[in-house]
Amino acid sequence: MENKYNRDLYTHGLETYEAEYEKNTNGRDFVFGVVLGTVVGGLVGLLLAPKPGKELQGDLSEKSNKILDDVKTKTDELKVQAQSKAEEIRTQAEDKKVEVKTKVEEKKQQASAKTEEVKAKAEEKKTETKKKAEEVKSKQAEKKANKGVVTADDVDNEELKAQKGAIKSEVKDEDLKGPKTVVEKKSFDK
Repeated sequence: MENKYNRDLYTHGLETYEAEYEKNTNGRDFVFGVVLGTVVGGLVGLLLAPKPGKELQGDLSEKSNKILDDVKTKTDELKVQAQSKAEEIRTQAEDKKVEVKTKVEEKKQQASAKTEEVKAKAEEKKTETKKKAEEVKSKQAEKKANKGVVTADDVDNEELKAQKGAIKSEVKDEDLKGPKTVVEKKSFDK
């Protein structure tokens, strides 16, 4: 064997170095040859056995019938297993179908209930809106009837306080500090 300088061995270290080796397949080839020889020898032995042709045909026919029976038995077993598995899958599919139907019905009922709820809320809002519109119309009609007369109902509390404060600052009279008389709301025609 010839010693060669391997630059990779010294630059990368032993961890990264992969040695090349020859693959020895002699053992595997020998075992394969023995097995193949045994099988071929057995077949040749059967065909060249000192049995008469009728006996050999009977033996071969018996063995082939046995193999066919074994295959049929296995096929029948597999067929039964396939049928049972198919039936199991079919029942699972039916169960899932029923489950999905129930969920769909539940969702339909929930959607229907929500729809009714939304309709009721919309009707309630519609009624409130109509009521407010009627109130506004009646206030507008009242204002038209009063023809610009401002009443205490039209003025909010803060505005009323501001007006009282302005009047008190101008007049500076002790009698104006609090209301002494209550004036009724009347409409005046001009």
